Amino acid sequence: MTGTAAEITPIVSVDGKSVGNGKAGKLTQKIQSTYSEIVMGRNKKHYSWITPVY
Repeated sequence: MTGTAAEITPIVSVDGKSVGNGKAGKLTQKIQSTYSEIVMGRNKKHYSWITPVY
């Protein structure tokens, strides 16, 4: 799941029922960390994707 406030959020349950083992998977964790690095300006490869606001 994605959104402006949620950023990248794993779906670990639906209607109280676990999805998979009920934890974020390795791929979701990798996407979360990569996204965070980009939006925080720590990923120089994609630095041009962000616009600093002062």
